[in-house]
Amino acid sequence: MPPDRYKLLGWIVAGGRAAVVADRKAAPDVVSVLRGQVFDSLLGAPLAGALVVIDGEPDSAATGSDGRFELKIHGAGPRLFRVVHDRLALVADNSTQEVRLTADQPTEVTVSVPPVARFARALCAGELEKGGVLGIVRTADGIPLGGAPVRASWFTQVGARAAIGTRELETKSGARGVYAFCDLPARTAIKIAWVGGETTVSIDRGQFRWIELRPAP
Repeated sequence: MPPDRYKLLGWIVAGGRAAVVADRKAAPDVVSVLRGQVFDSLLGAPLAGALVVIDGEPDSAATGSDGRFELKIHGAGPRLFRVVHDRLALVADNSTQEVRLTADQPTEVTVSVPPVARFARALCAGELEKGGVLGIVRTADGIPLGGAPVRASWFTQVGARAAIGTRELETKSGARGVYAFCDLPARTAIKIAWVGGETTVSIDRGQFRWIELRPAP
């Protein structure tokens, strides 16, 4: 192209890292590859946007829409890697584990957000007979919101004449936005209200549902 017609105005960095090596001979020649996939058992789909890091390494990777990632580092041997996402490490899971990296072939790993039953066992302290609703309270930007009041209410029969009354349970979301109602009636319209709005759900006996609460756009 004629140089007088085109001019570089700038550039956009999409990712990567640049490092200055004073002595090329001193730079490590061994490159190991860690690749894998993160699956969200709560939603039954790959988990996109999770951050993958290896302790002590400056580089990181993010999972794509298919939940897959690939991370290349210099060196080999046992390393501790972590997958960071607001649905991970809320209860016991495999988001942090030790892997052995080799230069011969890529190391494959799989990480999963636990199913809702594991959250129920951890958050409901064994109260699993009736069922309930669990989830995360979020801001309009999708950020977990701690300390948010959440209320569950439903109609019920009261007294010998079967008058209609209202039952309510209240809780507050934890530091990472997690809330839990562990003792809800089955096959009843239950209104879940929070600072950003309200929604209505129904559960079967012994069923737990994961519902994330955020204001409508």
